[in-house]
Amino acid sequence: MLELAQRSGKFKEIYAHEVCKNDSFHVEYGMDQILTHKPNFEDRGEPIGYYAVYKTTNGGQAFAYMTKAEVLAHAKKYSKSFSNSPWQTDFDAMAKKTVIKQLMKYAPISIEIQRAMVGDEVSKSRIAKDMDLVEADEVIDLQITSSNVVDMETGEVKERLFDK
Repeated sequence: MLELAQRSGKFKEIYAHEVCKNDSFHVEYGMDQILTHKPNFEDRGEPIGYYAVYKTTNGGQAFAYMTKAEVLAHAKKYSKSFSNSPWQTDFDAMAKKTVIKQLMKYAPISIEIQRAMVGDEVSKSRIAKDMDLVEADEVIDLQITSSNVVDMETGEVKERLFDK
């Protein structure tokens, strides 16, 4: 997903970090959003939240922040394999991926990136070293149009991406 975003030429930077208890961290939302994070590298403490940032090549930027509790609630609600998955072995990486996906919902992204995000929602039974080579419990052939995710076999609209 990140590689597709970078290849689109629309993004200058995309990154995510964890915020720890002893870090200096400040967020303000509103007309002029502010995110300031100064890690305490001597004694960071436990992670308390996660954020993702993108900067576009034309000067746009945005960020998303989720507390650890929000990420955990999201994972339990949306991950079909939460109890037996990378959420148990690599929580911080999965949390960063989650906050990036939340941020990218509002980013200027291509159909290919949307397809990658939808494909990432598939429940996985095995994960290869190359994350592109993932075996799913159930494979559904989907087509993403400008407004819908459509099951290619039935023609059924699976997810509405944009309101027309």
